[in-house]
Amino acid sequence: MKLVVKIFVSFFSIILWADTTSSPDIVDFWIRAVPKVSKMSAAFGTIKNSSEKPIKLIKVTSDISNTVEIHTTKNDDGIMKMRKLPSLSIPAKGESVLRPGGNHIMFINLKKEMIPKKRFRLNFEFDDGQKISKEVEVLQR
Repeated sequence: MKLVVKIFVSFFSIILWADTTSSPDIVDFWIRAVPKVSKMSAAFGTIKNSSEKPIKLIKVTSDISNTVEIHTTKNDDGIMKMRKLPSLSIPAKGESVLRPGGNHIMFINLKKEMIPKKRFRLNFEFDDGQKISKEVEVLQR
């Protein structure tokens, strides 16, 4: 009987103390192929948040360029301009889509060639401390 009680208590302790936070999901990400002489490229895709709380993407790192920034593109009196964002919000039970002409990850001063089919690792960091590393393919789109 004591063994049954210990198993029961252990089982429910695990359930009660389990980490119930869900990780953001990085899906359909790709990096834009650019000519060899280009110094910039960008990554696009979707970040899904299945948790009950909003989260923010606060940093992206990679060894493909000297600088990696979160950017948006805005129409400023008929002129499209890119601007650095301090973070990117992903709503609770929602998603943030990064696409050409909108929000994106900007690579400045490329150190590697962005040739179709090549794959590079991107590291995503969120304001809740979660870090996700994802291998992303270069595509010609």
